[in-house]
Amino acid sequence: MGDLLPMILKEKTQTRRLPVRLTKEEKIEKCLEVIGVLSEISEVEARLSGAKDLVKTIKEILDTHIARNHALADIVTSGQEDRPVDCDEIFDYMTSRVITRRCDTGAVISIRNMSDMELQPQQRLYEKEAPADREEIEGIVIDFLSRGGTADGKEIKEPADEPAGGPDEK
Repeated sequence: MGDLLPMILKEKTQTRRLPVRLTKEEKIEKCLEVIGVLSEISEVEARLSGAKDLVKTIKEILDTHIARNHALADIVTSGQEDRPVDCDEIFDYMTSRVITRRCDTGAVISIRNMSDMELQPQQRLYEKEAPADREEIEGIVIDFLSRGGTADGKEIKEPADEPAGGPDEK
């Protein structure tokens, strides 16, 4: 019968991962390891945050260049660019209108009704007198209206022979 026992039972040693209670020294060692890993996590997070800031800055620079490119393309396509242009405002108290005229070309860019403040008698004392006479003002208004402008200044059409630059206010 002694010979039968090895055939019924067989013993084999293998290694498995099983819970093992830590000693006091092992617990301290694991705690120090946790502290080290937390420190590394903080360091990596800080580097990641810096990288995100850098990506954000680069994206802003790229967006600025793209916007400038679009603006330049529009200028090239239209053949004109909005620029500051000196304009005279002529206050016509007889018709209660203000005529705005470009100083560089003399073209009328708008005609509008005076505001209540502009119509105040004491306000007239402080306004610079327009160098134009009554006939010249009437000629300006007639010319403006004949080119498609409206008396309220909402629509402005300038002659095609004017230099690029257009009016700076519409």
